[in-house]
Amino acid sequence: MTRFLLTLTFLLSLPLAADYEKANLIVSADGREGTMHLYRFSSSRATIQLIPKGKFANLGAAMKSHQCLAGCNGGFFDASYQPLGEVIADGKKSGRPNLASSLTSGVIYQLGHQLEIERAKSFYAKKITPQQLLQTGPFLVENGTVVNGLSNRRFARRTIIATNEEGDWLIAYTPPTTLAQLAKSLQESGDKFGFKIQTALNCDGGSSSALWVAKGPENNPFYLKEIKPVANFIGIVPK
Repeated sequence: MTRFLLTLTFLLSLPLAADYEKANLIVSADGREGTMHLYRFSSSRATIQLIPKGKFANLGAAMKSHQCLAGCNGGFFDASYQPLGEVIADGKKSGRPNLASSLTSGVIYQLGHQLEIERAKSFYAKKITPQQLLQTGPFLVENGTVVNGLSNRRFARRTIIATNEEGDWLIAYTPPTTLAQLAKSLQESGDKFGFKIQTALNCDGGSSSALWVAKGPENNPFYLKEIKPVANFIGIVPK
């Protein structure tokens, strides 16, 4: 019992999540590399909080206001800043379920103590209402396999959410690459990014891409700022 309590005390004294990290990412078929910026966390210690743009000028302001460990931009939206799919932030819904587009083919959600990524169609068939949810897409990696049909034409910055489906997660900001190449690089990365990725879901990219980490290099906030305003943000918060 004493040994168990000592071990538990040690585990609870560990940081809630890893700080800012970076790693090389292959971004083209000829092997060219760029730097991927990421934040890893465990779903046993932290979870997501969806934050609508509202009064916040940018991701950094939203993250500081909600005392987030880290965060990134959220899903796709229209010209009036309405989400293309559904968003649930602390139980409050905006947008509506969209099963017609690859850009809303997945959902990341928090239900009870569980953080999950799932196909939108199977999720909505369950008729459950989580406290936090973002509908976005497309899937890049699913069940450890590259998803077929991804575009290999447009190079752009990307924001992703990925997990090994065993409680390890990351959010990341990538250098310009195509969706197809990004999926291939993630699937072939092994444990390069801290764990072997089983599922990876794309968020809005291009000028919307943004990543903020409370403790970056030298314990200062790290912020890759979005170029244009976005409709919502994903915060990582302690449980």
